[in-house]
Amino acid sequence: MQILKWLNTNPHCFSFKVNNEGFYDTTIKRFRTRNNGSLRGVADLLGIWKSKPLAIEVKTKTGELSEYQILFLKRFKEKGGIAIKATSLEDLQTQLLQYDSQLV
Repeated sequence: MQILKWLNTNPHCFSFKVNNEGFYDTTIKRFRTRNNGSLRGVADLLGIWKSKPLAIEVKTKTGELSEYQILFLKRFKEKGGIAIKATSLEDLQTQLLQYDSQLV
């Protein structure tokens, strides 16, 4: 993943991919989450950017956030974190640059 590789080569960042995808249960013949205690909508990537919590939901250019993803990013931002929907590495870099410019 290009975004994750870039983040982890940046000296201002520590990040990792979150494995929160559901799986197909052949017994009940539907998708379900791995753990009943898991939180729905958790961002694809979590980490720290310049000492601030970071959550990134990676989508294609036409990809839409689910209601749970919107809520997660909203709550994350309300608690002081950086919450981003990124459609490409360039998109992420632009958003982080905008965030950094607000710190000055």
